[in-house]
Amino acid sequence: MLYIGRVHIDMNFLFLSHRFPKGDRNTCLEKDFIKKLIEKGHNVYVATPTERRMKEETHLYQEEGAKILYVKTGNRTKEYNLIEKICTILSTPFLLNKGIKRYFKDIHVDYIVSYTPFMSNLNLIKLLTNYYSCKNILFLWDIMPQTAKDMGIIKNNLIFNYMKNKEKKLYQYVDKIICNCDEAKNYILKNNYKREQDIIFIRNPEYIQIEDLKNLNLREKYEYTQKEKVFIFGGNMGMLQKLDNLLDLAKNMINDKEVKFLLIGDGKDKFSLEKRVEKEKITNVKILNVVPREEYENLVSEMNAGLICLSEKNTVPNFPTKVTAYLKLGLPMFAILDKAAAKGIGKYIDDNQIGIWSKAEELEETTLKFKEFLKNIESNKYSKEYLKSIYEKDFDIEKAYETFIKEIE
Repeated sequence: MLYIGRVHIDMNFLFLSHRFPKGDRNTCLEKDFIKKLIEKGHNVYVATPTERRMKEETHLYQEEGAKILYVKTGNRTKEYNLIEKICTILSTPFLLNKGIKRYFKDIHVDYIVSYTPFMSNLNLIKLLTNYYSCKNILFLWDIMPQTAKDMGIIKNNLIFNYMKNKEKKLYQYVDKIICNCDEAKNYILKNNYKREQDIIFIRNPEYIQIEDLKNLNLREKYEYTQKEKVFIFGGNMGMLQKLDNLLDLAKNMINDKEVKFLLIGDGKDKFSLEKRVEKEKITNVKILNVVPREEYENLVSEMNAGLICLSEKNTVPNFPTKVTAYLKLGLPMFAILDKAAAKGIGKYIDDNQIGIWSKAEELEETTLKFKEFLKNIESNKYSKEYLKSIYEKDFDIEKAYETFIKEIE
């Protein structure tokens, strides 16, 4: 909302989002932020891919005031062949540009908002910025291609250098970059990609859906007793997370019959993790499919603590969105972190006394620190009220909106 004297002007935003789940009960960080903008009187348009496996054609959809364009693309996620994934990655920007100019050709846009890594194609952002004669904002969630190189996805130096050059041009082209941690901000400044006044600092805000938190007794549904200490991980199960480190920890804790690990989500490594749990008889670990957000948040609220896990191979700043999910529901967290994340989320955990972290691939240290964390849980060291107050201080979506609007006025 722009203010001219006492008159305000609502703005029009076009979001390029790699996901926009349908239904008011299915949401995500992007959707929550869009919802807040609409609540404040702004107009929001969204363009998002719908993969071929979803069996949907390109179509418009309206939800809670947002106009969403679902553009049919090839398959990129799940277990599809590499050639199709590459073709989808290359063709998606073209298909989005074509769909947007067909379905949103007559709208006025003040800002295009995009996200790394999946919706940050420089050519697409340039084409749309010129088409609408507008400004643009980039949410920096993942730093690519360095993460892909760290994980061994990119091995060819020519490809890496090409993508690194595209990354540099992207950061220099966009008008504003939103960083969710100090280390990401420092990365941009240190490499002279942007001036400090062009960086907006906003952590990962979400709504607290208090009305959705009910006494569902999900512990009983998932076969946990009230005496058991259940540690939950929710999210992607891929190379960046390296959840084998969590399974190693679980094996070391297997003789404590009251300690359980619950992993919920999807991803490239999920099948191999399930096979390992079965083969090695890691009986204190349960792996489940993705559940609807309403049920997930109720389930998290009934657990004892949240888990974060990042591969020791990672070398770039990373501030997991799980921090928001755990804090808003009053859960402390135990984190296994790489060196780069230790400087960010590790320091944040220490500074705010919201849990304990350990170095990735240091199993002996991780086990000792987890036992210390377990004692803290048993002695009720972490108050739910205190943890929620940290969420309200740093992740409240109303504060995030105010910062966002102030910085783009």
